[in-house]
Amino acid sequence: MSNTEVLLEVSEIAKRFHQKNDVVDALKPLSFSLSQRENLGIIGESGSGKSTLLKLLIGLISPTSGQVKLLGNDITGLRGKSARDIYRNMQMVFQNPSGSFNPRKKLRSSILENMRQLCPVSSTAEYDYEIDRFLEKVGISPELADRYPHNLSGGQCQRIAIVRALLVKPKILLCDEITSALDVIAQARVIDLLLEMGRELEIAILFVTHDLSLASNFCENMIVLHQGGCVEAGNTSELICNPIHSYTKQLIKSFIEPLTSLEQKNTVLI
Repeated sequence: MSNTEVLLEVSEIAKRFHQKNDVVDALKPLSFSLSQRENLGIIGESGSGKSTLLKLLIGLISPTSGQVKLLGNDITGLRGKSARDIYRNMQMVFQNPSGSFNPRKKLRSSILENMRQLCPVSSTAEYDYEIDRFLEKVGISPELADRYPHNLSGGQCQRIAIVRALLVKPKILLCDEITSALDVIAQARVIDLLLEMGRELEIAILFVTHDLSLASNFCENMIVLHQGGCVEAGNTSELICNPIHSYTKQLIKSFIEPLTSLEQKNTVLI
């Protein structure tokens, strides 16, 4: 992407686990970059290496080999206090919207805790003002933040989880299967929200999903993972129109066939 800052550089990052007498390559050497305002999709089924990649990027586990640079700084394997800048510049939104919050705390308290750790300001009133402002941006009444997670729907919790991440003003948002637990309407609202907030805040989004159809409507570029390795990568429209690897072709086929079947049914009805 021209005239944009490269935020994240991943070079030959890999993770190998030793399990008893077996060796598992959870993620084979993978390289890519993520630029400002870019939406990059990481596509693959369960066990493809998607979750391992996110854990490596956020510092939850250390790589077996390779390097991760954030804003030009090597963050490979950073932990503890030295990882604070990672979380300030790169926030994650998790798959389970309700489970990503402490069930014993009201949602506002969880948001406040994240803000106090990563972007201290002068007063609680200033925190509350920013929280309410962002909640209204995403179509959530501020009073809902004063409830517990189980009192809200999955879609409402996920939008509040996105607010919690965005309030830190990160450069990058990591989204881990964030729509998989939502119904179709809630999925659409979350995707629209990500597109709008991404443009407004000029952040980059790494969108991890097993759903090719969802990613194809959201991400301009895509990486396809299969059995821990990258089988294909490139511009989304080009990749879908001219897939090379058999696994990518299989994904596209499973995406197109239901649409074709639906169109045929509608034609018969008409």
